[in-house]
Amino acid sequence: LEILGENKAPLGDFEISPPAGLVETEFFFNPDITTDDRDDLADLLFRWDYTGDGIWDTNWVSSDEVSHTYGAFGVYSVIMEVKDTTDLVDVATHLVFVGSGNSNANHVKLFRNVLPWSSNATLTVLQDLGFVEGVGAMTYEVFDSSDMATEPIIPGVDLVILTNDQNQLFYNDYSANQVKFADFVFRGGSLFWGACDEGWSQGSMDEAGVVLPGGISSNHHFSYTNTVTNPDLPLVTGLPETLDHNFASHENFDNLPDGSIVYCVDDIGSPTLVELNLGLGWIIITGQPLEHQYDNIYNNPDMEVLLPRIVSHFTGV
Repeated sequence: LEILGENKAPLGDFEISPPAGLVETEFFFNPDITTDDRDDLADLLFRWDYTGDGIWDTNWVSSDEVSHTYGAFGVYSVIMEVKDTTDLVDVATHLVFVGSGNSNANHVKLFRNVLPWSSNATLTVLQDLGFVEGVGAMTYEVFDSSDMATEPIIPGVDLVILTNDQNQLFYNDYSANQVKFADFVFRGGSLFWGACDEGWSQGSMDEAGVVLPGGISSNHHFSYTNTVTNPDLPLVTGLPETLDHNFASHENFDNLPDGSIVYCVDDIGSPTLVELNLGLGWIIITGQPLEHQYDNIYNNPDMEVLLPRIVSHFTGV
């Protein structure tokens, strides 16, 4: 049968499962979503570079799923090249998230203007983990938003916490200094962004023009339930699949960079707790009222563990 028209290169693409994991997690890379205008999937050949170092880790292989484990945490570029029976090729690249945070921050700088939901839970958590107020290792300092422009934040040393449920002045000051915080992360900093706004303090990120690091978009949406998406990851291991609270989340997020890990989603399936690598640093963003959840257990204990786990996640304590 004669096929008319120009033969085109394949359209290569693949899926990663799980989308994120830890050192020694077995990641599976499936090229089944690759297509070609003339050849069947079974007739295409693939080769893989699991670390993005420019060295192919496999020879040309069939369309079967392949797998790989990583020996060190980081974000890796996985490169797949596909060729058809006439040697036309295409390349697809995705990021895979391995590990969790840097676990290297030993000093906490907490920014807040008001207590979120009248809660001092974050300081309670820090003190329970052995942090004391001061400077140096295993200490914390508390600042208000007027200090954002002048207070140094040091990658590899500081965990910066931007507290949930702040007043409008806080979000206005952050908006004026958001490039500074994004640069801190890109240079290797650890940032815990409590992006749960429009609470008791009535501040609005949207009104302030806040852009979350990495260009992530936030959307205001109240949800009474959140769902754990990947219970095998340490941050959420042991939690029930459905998390209930009043409210479980105020915000959800989209436009997430490739390689982001989603821990929880709301009642419309949108992410509410995410972790991602930006440049040399790491960030966790939550739309959940974690301080209120820590203090107020309405149903079975579950969501109150997220606040201390996240701080431990970044500090390794």
